[in-house]
Amino acid sequence: MVVPEFLIDAYRARHGVVPSTLTLIDLIRNDWPELARRMAINRFPVLKPALKIFETDYHRDPDPELDLPVVFLRHGHSSGASSLKELGRVLEGYGINNHQYDYTDELWALIDRFTAKVEAEVELRERKVCAVGHSKGAIIILGAYQQRPDLFERIVTLTPPFYGSEKGHHFGKVRSLYNLRPESEAIQRLIGTPLPEDAPILNLYTDIDEFIEPPEHSILPEQNNITNIIFPGMPHNDFIRDPVVHQVVKLFLDGKSFDHRYMSELSDRLNVYESMRAEEVARANGFLRPFF
Repeated sequence: MVVPEFLIDAYRARHGVVPSTLTLIDLIRNDWPELARRMAINRFPVLKPALKIFETDYHRDPDPELDLPVVFLRHGHSSGASSLKELGRVLEGYGINNHQYDYTDELWALIDRFTAKVEAEVELRERKVCAVGHSKGAIIILGAYQQRPDLFERIVTLTPPFYGSEKGHHFGKVRSLYNLRPESEAIQRLIGTPLPEDAPILNLYTDIDEFIEPPEHSILPEQNNITNIIFPGMPHNDFIRDPVVHQVVKLFLDGKSFDHRYMSELSDRLNVYESMRAEEVARANGFLRPFF
């Protein structure tokens, strides 16, 4: 299912600074120590006990009274876990698992590690998880879903380079980005493996993506469990900060169907944001640390 147009007049949460800049600020101020720690552990597992004391906690347990699943949040390349902190606040009551991942590792190594973490969570809680991923984080989730569809309840992907990006050719010296070329072995493996129909998938993408070329490479295959929705004119990194996107994600994870009642509830929720914008600006100017 492809929905041709959705909420062009979306509220913005840029606070006067382009989202890509905010993403880098989040990474530099909040996330680089945890990213460095995880990179060291991935290469030298023997260091894990010693580096445990420096771990940043990006987790939140689900509210036991609401019977909600854990949501795995996965950010894109060159951003950090704190870039998804606002979405985590919107998902009140859900559990949150928001690990960093290693930018320098191969795509399918990241997918395998992510799959193992989801397996452990499902075994621990005896319940399927939800997952929300942005950009490269989204295709990591999709790769895990291809391998173990039985682990996932619902999935949201935000501008995923599912068919790769031609801009990967410009990063010959950055292997983790160069391997996102459409013809790369990693992307061809992703494309060549069918997406199961076990879990509903909501995919949000844009028509002006500055990182994924062409933007149509973010559209997932048309099948019964996949809904593709375009946000016209929305830049790539806006998707991790835009309040409309956050509310669309929340309603989808809550199991709402895309009909007039869905749109009515979304409109009601967005009306509340008008009175919250001053607080949002204040938080952005204060560069709050991750809350998990």
